This record gives sequence, structure tokens and C-alpha cells, in this order.
Amino acid sequence: MWFEATQTVDPEKKRARIELTVHVAAAAAVGIDPEDVKGRLSNVGKKRKDGTRPDKKVTVRLLEMKQ
Repeated sequence: MWFEATQTVDPEKKRARIELTVHVAAAAAVGIDPEDVKGRLSNVGKKRKDGTRPDKKVTVRLLEMKQ
């Protein structure tokens, strides 16, 4: 299994966009919930001065590796 992650920030919207691609074996893909992964990423990043974190748009893709 390996991960590829990219982050972009739109200066007009001031929102970070994270694209996470997870490459897994076919048998392992059954146990991964993309919504769970998205939820875990919501707490990633630096906090603002007021203690909140910037909103992020997260896209999770699961790709099965060919053997």
C-alpha cells in the first residue's frame, strides 16, 4: 500500500484542497472506508490564532494495485 497526497490552496476561496490517492491490494481495499479517511484529514494542519482550522475539501480515491 502507498499513498499520494497533493494539496492546493485557492487564494480567492482561502480553502485548502487535498487529493489523497491510496494504492492498495484488492483484498485490502474491502476494509477501507473513504469517508473515514476524509474525517481523519479534517484535523490536519495548523490552527489559526482563534484556535480553529481552515476548511479543507478532501477527495479520497482508492485504487487497486495490479499484481
